Amino acid sequence: MKSYILKLIIIGGCIFSVMTLQGCEKNKEARNNSSISNNTEVSNSANSSNSDENNNKDVKRDNDSSKSNDVSNGNELVKPKNPRDEYDIQVIEQLKKAGSGLSKEHEIEHHFVIYGDKKKADGVISELVKQNYKVTELEEDQDNGESYYFFDAIISSMVKPEIISSQTYTMEKIADKYDIEYDGWGCMVVK
Repeated sequence: MKSYILKLIIIGGCIFSVMTLQGCEKNKEARNNSSISNNTEVSNSANSSNSDENNNKDVKRDNDSSKSNDVSNGNELVKPKNPRDEYDIQVIEQLKKAGSGLSKEHEIEHHFVIYGDKKKADGVISELVKQNYKVTELEEDQDNGESYYFFDAIISSMVKPEIISSQTYTMEKIADKYDIEYDGWGCMVVK
């Protein structure tokens, strides 16, 4: 059974949701600045460099089906099918709490990280462009002397659990296909 850790971090009015696979050695420190915006962003990225000891809330989650994970979505209930769904719903709830207009389209940023050969990005980017995603430039950074690369795939869409769940499922499958890491999603608060 996979066990995940979720951290909700509030820094200067920005809400970040960080999901990590407990015990995962491959999580790297994320980039500090988004190439898309400098406003309030809500994200479930597994790599976050932001921290504020007074506002961190650690929540340990596992795939225990005996726990009720129903989440209200207007008039319907959405039952998360896997831990990623649960985190997606929690980020959507944080967007709602931050005042985002969920009936409006948002620019959804899906984050990818590549360890090793940056040529792995070529196939991923080609596939994402065919699916109408805008893709940011591939950037390089280092962690403990090891180079890694990252980019975002961006699409304008509604922020509904079933839509986001479908997107994150697709992103995970694409990342697995090309042996890279899908690092979650985020978007700006839209009023």
